[in-house]
Amino acid sequence: MRSLQSISGYLLAACLLLCGADLAGASDGDAAHAYRRGYNLILDENWQGAIAAFDDLIKRHPASDWVDDAAFWRCYARQQLDEPAAELFDCYERLLERYPDSEWQDDARRAMVRLAQKLDREGRPVYREKVRDFGQDEDADRLLAILVALGEIGDERSVRVILDRLEGTEDEQLRARIVEALEDVESDLALEKLQTLLRDDPSELVRRAALETLADHDDFDSAPLLRGIINDPDQPLNLRLEALDNLGNDEPPGLLHFLKEIAVGENDDLALEAIDEIGNVEIEEAVQVLVEIMAKSPSYERRIEVLDSLEDLEYDSAAQAILEVARNDPDPRIRREATESLGDMETERARDALIELLQEMDN
Repeated sequence: MRSLQSISGYLLAACLLLCGADLAGASDGDAAHAYRRGYNLILDENWQGAIAAFDDLIKRHPASDWVDDAAFWRCYARQQLDEPAAELFDCYERLLERYPDSEWQDDARRAMVRLAQKLDREGRPVYREKVRDFGQDEDADRLLAILVALGEIGDERSVRVILDRLEGTEDEQLRARIVEALEDVESDLALEKLQTLLRDDPSELVRRAALETLADHDDFDSAPLLRGIINDPDQPLNLRLEALDNLGNDEPPGLLHFLKEIAVGENDDLALEAIDEIGNVEIEEAVQVLVEIMAKSPSYERRIEVLDSLEDLEYDSAAQAILEVARNDPDPRIRREATESLGDMETERARDALIELLQEMDN
């Protein structure tokens, strides 16, 4: 693969000349788009790449709503690289201090408790002292271990014990975690309770947990429920995005049609998420759907997202579609991004497309 990379890298530098326009005034890019790039690197377990991507997002978009998400995943990626526990602890601690309203606060605290335990074993009790107020999380972990074990037993009495504990708990974070513990419970009673929580619970966090649990449940067809939430403008946007992110278990033909309708709709956040999800539908029909979305989308951010999804599909037809954009799009920024996408694909057809661009430039 090294030869392909070196060739595409050389040609990429030359092909960028095709864009020809003054890009000095080009946008730094959308923060949400930058976050998706970083998160995809997390999914690929490219920890160094993810750290660099999130560092760049934090630097370029310090006021963005995504900056706390980036800060959390940056710490997480560093943890996967086995960096010193004290430095990781400091990373999560800075997140707590800088973003007190972040939804990642609970996850960061749990990571800090585990790190403090490790540091305590190494003879550094000061970190244990720092997390002494997190003790309720440790109690919650023990409680959840018991509830998960009851769920594995799965008889009616065990399920009722779990649900009774859920009803008797006021702490929002703990209730959400109890809901997640119901994922593998094979019980109609549990499924009914999850649907009730998703529909009626006053806590958005608990509703999101119920949504994710139902989407991952082997005994529940969640697609109709998820589509209803996505299409309901009265639902919180975060819940609609969560439903869209969990729709991947649906059958590809119907899923592609549904995602296309969202991708060309009025809501930009939903559209970007839908386009990203199309890139995860690994059938070649997804390429034509993305081409049609590109033709209908005046939005720069949506069209960039289309290029990212085409790049993820890696079909020859996807490389051809990107080539046409690199040749013909009226926006020099889009042409540049398309050329870079061909270089990032690292397939033979993408390499050939870059050579074609270079030859056309010579002529």
